[in-house]
Amino acid sequence: MRELYIRSFTGILYSLTIIACLIIGPLAFSILIFSLSCFALFEFQRLINKINLFPYLILGILTFGLLAKKIPLFIFSIILIPTLIYQVLLINWVIKTPNLKFSIPLSSYVYFVFCSFFLIAIPFAKGNFDLKLMLIVFILTWLNNSSAYIIGKNFGKNKLLPKVSPKKSWEGFWAGLISCIVLSPVFFYLIKPNLSFALIFIFSIIIPILATLGDLIQSKFKRTAGVKDSGSLLPGHGGFYDRMDSIIFVSPWIYFLLSQL
Repeated sequence: MRELYIRSFTGILYSLTIIACLIIGPLAFSILIFSLSCFALFEFQRLINKINLFPYLILGILTFGLLAKKIPLFIFSIILIPTLIYQVLLINWVIKTPNLKFSIPLSSYVYFVFCSFFLIAIPFAKGNFDLKLMLIVFILTWLNNSSAYIIGKNFGKNKLLPKVSPKKSWEGFWAGLISCIVLSPVFFYLIKPNLSFALIFIFSIIIPILATLGDLIQSKFKRTAGVKDSGSLLPGHGGFYDRMDSIIFVSPWIYFLLSQL
């Protein structure tokens, strides 16, 4: 019970910080996500034993270019397409070929830097900074993670992918998915985003699936490195990578959907 209280307190503080920066505006939000991503990237680089400053520079340039509106639209496509392809390869690596030695040097860039960049870019996807859109994406991700954790911890019996993550269960996965689907009309009514309910409903389906895959990919990296948590700076959660693994994996796909509208 004490672990749940600590985890809940840290999670609430983390969430309120993000929401506060969203309300303050695009600069505060972008700087916060850039900073959190840098912490998470450092933890990830320690896992793969490849410390390199260049990915931080790339993420900084992309973030600055986005805020200054200096990135041509075709650059987003050049970055997005290989990011989505690489994510599919990561899924295959985790699910179908668990013993495959993956192309680690690319991971800091295509997996981490580009995914983090699209997390920053989502609220700008339709032009002006859209607080409500980003809030919906975060809330659905947090709801999925919390529901999956609580139900999986207390009622999980059928393991999702035991060789990769022994604690994750099908009960937890379905709890996250169903809670997002059921509560998506409530969030749509309360937040009133500038999007159709049909799109929010699609988000409520794909976010739990992608968030779970992102979590499993992180678990695979940790298992390969022989560690339980990526860090220890967030009590009850581990490190920043432990907290951001789902949302950074979700982000490129959400951006892709928005770019098709």
